[in-house]
Amino acid sequence: MPRTRLDHRPKHEHLARLLYGVIHLEGGTIKAASEKIRMSDDTLSRRLKDPGSITLDELVNIGRRLGISIDDLRAAIRY
Repeated sequence: MPRTRLDHRPKHEHLARLLYGVIHLEGGTIKAASEKIRMSDDTLSRRLKDPGSITLDELVNIGRRLGISIDDLRAAIRY
């Protein structure tokens, strides 16, 4: 019988959930969030699909513009 790995989750799942949750509360669309963050729609959607590709400067910018505390961002990043 094949084995399953039920505990397997993407490395940056917590960060993605935090960002998607805040974006949903702010307006619910990538377009509205990208205007607030001052980032293009394409770039923001690419970053959200792969949160590991977000640079530290972009993450700090997103946190400031969306009102996410630095403690929440630190807690969402897994090493």
